[in-house]
Amino acid sequence: MTSNFTKSTTFVPIFKLKRRDLFKISLDPFPDITGRNKFKAVFDGFVVEVHDESDMKEIFSSGCYGRGSNSRSTPACLRNEKEPVELPFPVKETLVLSYEEAFFLMYFLEVLEITDAKDRILSPEELFTKFNELNSYFTRRIVAYIYLKSKNWIIRDGTKFGSDFLIYKKSIRIFHASFIVHVIEESPKSQKDLQGHHRTAENSAKDLLYLTVHPPEDDNGEKVTLDSLEKFKVTELIVRRFNFVSFKTK
Repeated sequence: MTSNFTKSTTFVPIFKLKRRDLFKISLDPFPDITGRNKFKAVFDGFVVEVHDESDMKEIFSSGCYGRGSNSRSTPACLRNEKEPVELPFPVKETLVLSYEEAFFLMYFLEVLEITDAKDRILSPEELFTKFNELNSYFTRRIVAYIYLKSKNWIIRDGTKFGSDFLIYKKSIRIFHASFIVHVIEESPKSQKDLQGHHRTAENSAKDLLYLTVHPPEDDNGEKVTLDSLEKFKVTELIVRRFNFVSFKTK
């Protein structure tokens, strides 16, 4: 007996809309500093924070970078809440940037100026070295981050789902995440890892994306520098369980 598939197997990402009435919607994926000074952030040795409220609004509204220090995600200054959350003691909210977000805005987009606690401007080389010291996976994460940004994804931290990133279409205020992203150096370590990652993705109505970061072919164990980042390569693997119901036979 022969069967013919009547439906194409072309992969289509999941784009699930959110309610939009609670937020001021912005679809500009990159901050614009035309006619003004760079945004300013402070790196205290562990965390990168933006303190100025107007900078917080513009950075978050242009690509959903960072999260409110007193919020789960969107800073309170951008939420239209009827009854703001009251804290037991007053704390000024800041915008906390991940290392990848901070480095991308500072080095690649050149819209952010980062100083240390003594108000000294930090160079890209200093931050790159420090971020690698604090997170040994920073190099491969920033390579994957740039790769995803080149495809216009909105990128958020994926810790909640045991991953490196979550990626969204257009804005986190319009769509739910489409992919849970794991950044790896080789194929998934075991079948158990793959099953666990896939179950998490399936239970949250997302797809699973593995990004494998390949170091330069001429890498001889030398220390990675900013100049060598462009020599890295990224390959992607999308994993989705085959759904027999989605296909019909004649």
